Amino acid sequence: MPMSDPSKTAPPKAIRVLLLEDSHIDAELTVEHLRQAGFDPECRRAQSQSGFLAHLEPPPDLILADYQLPQFTGLQALEAVRERGLDIPFILVTGSLGDELAAECIRRGAADYLLKDRLGRLGQAVSRALDEKRLREERRRAEEARLSAEARFHRLVEQSLVGIYVIQGDRFVYVNPKMADIFGISAEVLTSRPVVEFIFEEDRALVAENIRKRLAGAAESIRYGLRARRKDGTVLHIEAHGGRTEYNGQPAILGTLLDVTEKKSLEAQLLRAQRMESVGRLASGIAHDLNNILSPIIMAVPLLRWGQAPDEAEKTLSTIERSAQRGVAIIKQLLTFGRGLQGERVVLDLRHLVGDMVRIAQETFPKNIRVQARVGRDLWPVSGDATQMHQVLLNLCVNARDAMPEGGTLKIGAENAQLDETFASMNPEAKAGPYVVLRVADTGEGIPAEIRDKIFDPFFTTKEQGKGTGLGLSTVLGIAQSHGGFVKVASKVRAGTTFEVYLPAVPEAVPPAPPSLSEAARRGNGEMILIVDDEATVRDVAQKLLERSGYRAVTAADGAEALAAFVAHRAALRLVLTDLMMPIMDGLTLVRTLRKLDAGIPIIVWSGLGSRGARADQEAELQRLGVGELVLKPFTADQLLGLIEKALTPGDAGG
Repeated sequence: MPMSDPSKTAPPKAIRVLLLEDSHIDAELTVEHLRQAGFDPECRRAQSQSGFLAHLEPPPDLILADYQLPQFTGLQALEAVRERGLDIPFILVTGSLGDELAAECIRRGAADYLLKDRLGRLGQAVSRALDEKRLREERRRAEEARLSAEARFHRLVEQSLVGIYVIQGDRFVYVNPKMADIFGISAEVLTSRPVVEFIFEEDRALVAENIRKRLAGAAESIRYGLRARRKDGTVLHIEAHGGRTEYNGQPAILGTLLDVTEKKSLEAQLLRAQRMESVGRLASGIAHDLNNILSPIIMAVPLLRWGQAPDEAEKTLSTIERSAQRGVAIIKQLLTFGRGLQGERVVLDLRHLVGDMVRIAQETFPKNIRVQARVGRDLWPVSGDATQMHQVLLNLCVNARDAMPEGGTLKIGAENAQLDETFASMNPEAKAGPYVVLRVADTGEGIPAEIRDKIFDPFFTTKEQGKGTGLGLSTVLGIAQSHGGFVKVASKVRAGTTFEVYLPAVPEAVPPAPPSLSEAARRGNGEMILIVDDEATVRDVAQKLLERSGYRAVTAADGAEALAAFVAHRAALRLVLTDLMMPIMDGLTLVRTLRKLDAGIPIIVWSGLGSRGARADQEAELQRLGVGELVLKPFTADQLLGLIEKALTPGDAGG
């Protein structure tokens, strides 16, 4: 059976037509041609201008107009439609129309023109005119939708709680209001100066390199942390994210900035609380060990008083010195773990951290736990926060100790690992590349399979109430992930547990050499030194040490006494040694006053509490005042004499 022609069976298309025609016969002929072309016209007819204008409401789908009408022309009718902003297809149907006039009508907006003796093309012309109108309406709706979306997007960007920026060259070319709020300066200032001027000096190279790579064509987006400073001097911790785009036809970076300063502060408080928990869990072992340290010192004093042969006295003094050094090491480690300060990311040699942890474990863990260390040769450096790496090892080792109440073996180690794509594909948190693996293994109770998936959850613990908050392993995982690493655990009940912390390595980096803390001390040549400390024993021993080493020394118990001594011996004084924390007048106030009296005298400041990090503001002020050294107690005689030598040597920054 032959298929039917769809065009012959399709229903007529309804259309509302306005006819501008003074001839009834011509109008009927036009309508007939429309029907033959598949249209079902609903026609209205006008001959005068007023009638035409009245029929424009509601607007028809199509206007068919003779060019010459009794009262006006088809061109005037076309102009009236356009003046009212109506998009109605307008086709001229006329008996005769010159080429110039036809072209003028098309230029002014007519969809087409036809001669009355050639109306066979009318259906095609009407279809095309209606299709063109439909396309215009679709484009208009699309444009309106685009403009509406742009307006909504602009409102979202302007009202966003996240800083949004566009960078071209070395500058911001757009910043939203939140960016100005984050930095505490106007958008005009932000866009008027190079981006790196708003960034900490230590982070500028990283930011500049990331901008260069993105603008040069690097397609991947990048996320990283950096520091900036508000106009009022407040330090900002920022998470930046950016990727390549185009802006005004030119390569650009579109990105976001999130102020995470408060988040960093809360994280630091949480880490400090968890560190203090770990230190508390070490307390019994520390107390036991400190008692062992103090016992030989106390027992040795009477031996020295009673008198001993020179060789025996030397042995006794060596015992006292070794015991004191063990105490210093334990206190230093406790301060490192307990003060809760985050250091900067630096190149680290993890061998030193493993060595520190091994010593802590040997000194403080029960004696029925054997501690073994194994560190691979040529261990790669990592980029990290030393305090947090200490905390990772401490948390894992304390957990291992608690898992071996009857004793056992604790193994602490580190080795290089080159992860390939196969390993990375099986471990979603891993990426192919060089890693250093910190490993802590015990021979304890093991972790039951049913809770193994929960051990990293915050506050999950199997310990009795009061013996742990459940933050130790979640802290380990958080620190590892913040360094771009991950943690793996293997355990077997009654056979022990092994934790492996994978940290991205930087094989090409060179860790800084550990500073030399013991320098060969030279003898003085009678230089006078002022010693200021509220502890009489510190003053007396320091005075005897300096005098035995060829110096002259005067002492003061606080800043006020020091000023009097300074004025009395001003001409002869070559150096001031002062404590930082003192009654009446503290060390910082003393330094400020001395700088007014003698701007060039060398000054060394020492302190028995906290650390440089713990008093960053005071250290910054001391550096501004030209103090070359801030030394932490306790220190050895060689260390002190070495610092004095450095301060008194011409060309060295001792004051």
